[in-house]
Amino acid sequence: MLGKCYLYGLGVPANSKKAVTYFKKSLEEIESKFNLALLFFYGVGVRKSKKMGMQLMQECMDANYIDAFLYLGGMYLEGDVVDFDEKKGFECFSHAAELGSGAGCFNLATLYQNGQGVKKDVKKALELLNKAVELSYYKAYCNIGYFYLQGVGVHSDYKKAFEYFTEGSKYDPRNYNNLGYMYMTGVGVTLDKEKGFTMYKKGAELGDSSCCLFLGNCYMSGDGVKRDKKKALVWYKKAAELGDPRAAALVSTLS
Repeated sequence: MLGKCYLYGLGVPANSKKAVTYFKKSLEEIESKFNLALLFFYGVGVRKSKKMGMQLMQECMDANYIDAFLYLGGMYLEGDVVDFDEKKGFECFSHAAELGSGAGCFNLATLYQNGQGVKKDVKKALELLNKAVELSYYKAYCNIGYFYLQGVGVHSDYKKAFEYFTEGSKYDPRNYNNLGYMYMTGVGVTLDKEKGFTMYKKGAELGDSSCCLFLGNCYMSGDGVKRDKKKALVWYKKAAELGDPRAAALVSTLS
C-alpha cells in the first residue's frame, strides 16, 4: 500500500501529504479509509477535521473493521480528539469482542475489572481474559495469573498463577516481574532469590520497566546477586527512561 509507505517512510522518504493522496485514491480498501480517518483526526498531511475523521471511522465500523472499534474505544477512554466517554469506549470494545478480537476481549475485561462504563464484575473480566487467550491474545496470561495470585474473583491459587505467568513469559515480559516476585518472596514456590533475580533480569532485558526497577533493587540490596550500587543505578535509570516514576525518584535521590 503506497499510502502506508509514504506515511511511515517504508522504502521511500516519508511524506504525509503523498500518503493522504494515495489513501484517498484507494478508499475502496478499508485499511486506507481507516488510516485516512486517523490523519484527519490529528491533522497529519491534511487539515485537521474531527468531522471527517468520525465520518470515515464510522464507515469502517459499519464494515465491521475491528481496528476501528479498538482505536475509537481507546480514544473515548483517553479523551483523545473525542470527548471522554467510558460508556462509548465500552460499546466499542464490546463490538470488537463480538467480532472475535482478542484485544477487544482484553480491553473489555479491563473495563469490567475496574467498573469503567459498566458495573464492576471481576468474574466477567476473568471470563473475557480467558476468551482473549483462546483468541491468541497472549497478553492476557499475565492478567489471569494476577487474578489467581491475588484471589481476584477466584480463590487464590498460586500454582495456577505460576503456570499462567510461566506460559505468558513466552510472549510478554511483564510475567517475569510476577515470577520474580514469587521466587523472591516464596509465594507459591520455594524461596529462591537467585531465581528471582534471574526472572527480573530476563524481563528487564526485554524492556519491562518494573523488572528494571526490581533488578535495580536486587543490585542495591544484594538479593540474589552480589551487591553493586553502580549497576543498581544503571537499571534505575533504565526503568525511569521507560516511564517508571518510582525509579525516577530513586535516580534523583542517588545521583
